[in-house]
Amino acid sequence: MSYHVTQLITGHGNFVSYLYGISRQESSDCTYSDARDFGKHTLFHCQKWEEHRGPAGITGLEPEGLTAYMLNSEDNWKAVEEFDRAPLRAREAEERRRSF
Repeated sequence: MSYHVTQLITGHGNFVSYLYGISRQESSDCTYSDARDFGKHTLFHCQKWEEHRGPAGITGLEPEGLTAYMLNSEDNWKAVEEFDRAPLRAREAEERRRSF
């Protein structure tokens, strides 16, 4: 399991709600919407990343079905891994900018 998939599944990563919980952010709200930002929000609901969901095959998928979807085939697993790279790398870059 990749570093980024682990972050999405556990919610421990560059998600505003996690950073808020460790006092690195002033709010737990998503940068791109009014929702609370956590891994499931990024993967399934945030409009910012909608265009990446289709190629990953997760459009319309619910959080409870993610593990089964990923285990169904190696292609599905790789598609989800590819999906997470875009939002999580963008969030890592944002966190680096805030740190300096």
